[in-house]
Amino acid sequence: GSAGNSAGGNRDVTSVYGEVLIPILDSLEASLAGRYDDYNDYGDDTSPKVSLRWQPLDTLTLRGSYGEGFRAPTLDIVTQLDSFSADSVRDEQTCLNQSQPANCSVQVNAVRTANPDLQSEQSKQYSFGVAYAPFNWINGTLDYWDIKVEDRINFFSSQELINAEIAGDPIPGGLGVIRAPNGSILNIITGYGNQGEVETSGIDLNVLTSFDLFGGTLSNNLLVAYTLDYKIDGGRDLVEDPGVPEYRATLNNVYAWRDFSFGWNINVIGSQYDTVESNDSGGVDKDGHVPTWVTHDLQANYFTPWDGRITIGAINVGDKGPPIGVGFIDSRDYDFNLYNGDGRTAYVRYTQSF
Repeated sequence: GSAGNSAGGNRDVTSVYGEVLIPILDSLEASLAGRYDDYNDYGDDTSPKVSLRWQPLDTLTLRGSYGEGFRAPTLDIVTQLDSFSADSVRDEQTCLNQSQPANCSVQVNAVRTANPDLQSEQSKQYSFGVAYAPFNWINGTLDYWDIKVEDRINFFSSQELINAEIAGDPIPGGLGVIRAPNGSILNIITGYGNQGEVETSGIDLNVLTSFDLFGGTLSNNLLVAYTLDYKIDGGRDLVEDPGVPEYRATLNNVYAWRDFSFGWNINVIGSQYDTVESNDSGGVDKDGHVPTWVTHDLQANYFTPWDGRITIGAINVGDKGPPIGVGFIDSRDYDFNLYNGDGRTAYVRYTQSF
């Protein structure tokens, strides 16, 4: 089809890696690791890592690490054939030449092309945290992490290329906007390129508890991922923008009694702004409120004497729908990259172990 394309190629990768554990004290150890990868099509990468683990008490462990990594370009985006695409964009000059309002949405011809010169993106990360088990019924971990990605592999869409051209920003080689003498867009060459960096940091919390209750055992596991910042090319913080909530969390609860167990999961996606737009002063205006989204899952299990398990459950038992008409929306009326739109999903399952 005119909007589809094919890709094909081969790649040889040779890797060497090693790790050594160094006991410094009875309670302190270090780990040194490294990996070297040689790709026949674009080059090589080296990924070192160093970490420390200190356990001053039986119930307390402190840890930290620094590492570097990479992500190689995939074969499809470096070998794909050119394909036609009719993209809807906003371009003032094209709109005016068609006697339309300057902010109209106009469809233009575009070509999506491969980039055989694409390089890997590089990352650096460090983290440190603590693991604490003060009592036999509770333990947990708290970790801070910081990640920086450079030379990121980014798809430059038609609108991104138009915006970059107008702003005078650099555009990867082989990509760009082709215009007629009157300024209207004739064609746009889109594709992938190495450009820009991503900086993000956050905190992860994991707490586990276990109690004896009414002849059974109640276990709980709380997981919280909190993003402190998320920036692209050193720009404004994207946290709480549409599609980038500040936190996500799950609380898993399981009660086991004799041959039965009952599960209740609570899933949380944090609140966000509805719209984020640039203003004339060079900043951004954030408006609206996408509320915190909470769903519940229920499950009941019966463990048979013949090593079988009968399960009855429901995902999103409250049949809660995703926020409609807000956030990042593409071909549907909700952000399907973030929210699940399936609604209540009931199921019955039988599992046999041998």
